[in-house]
Amino acid sequence: MAHARTTIRKAAVAILTAEVAITAPVLDNRVWYTPNTSLPVLGVYANSESIDLDQSSFDADYRELELTIQIIVEDQDGLSVADAADDLAELVEKTLRADRTLGVNVQDVLAPDTEATDDVTSEKVVRTLELVFPVYYRTAPGNAGLII
Repeated sequence: MAHARTTIRKAAVAILTAEVAITAPVLDNRVWYTPNTSLPVLGVYANSESIDLDQSSFDADYRELELTIQIIVEDQDGLSVADAADDLAELVEKTLRADRTLGVNVQDVLAPDTEATDDVTSEKVVRTLELVFPVYYRTAPGNAGLII
């Protein structure tokens, strides 16, 4: 059995692939931009997770996962990188929050914190937008793969 983080990440990839793949491929990892990277692209990863010791008990471990959706876009004819990134960010947020269980029984997916960085070293401006969604869920004590 996979860790619950893996289950949640893969569920997010599947949900986003179904809704966003026509606009940009969705990858199950962080994307490292190089000039050869085909853009736009989305990467899904989880860098941080914590257990709320105040709520956890013999019955359940209460967890908060920071699920990061990374959007990388470049200048397009008639559309700035800010607009292109924001359009995809709106679609990602709407998609992930439509079913706040992500189909895997998480308790909630909250609105993301967002950070943008621009790379102006190439011929076109490239924007990376990171949306960090807090995902709350519970696992069985001693079984980090079982979401309850």
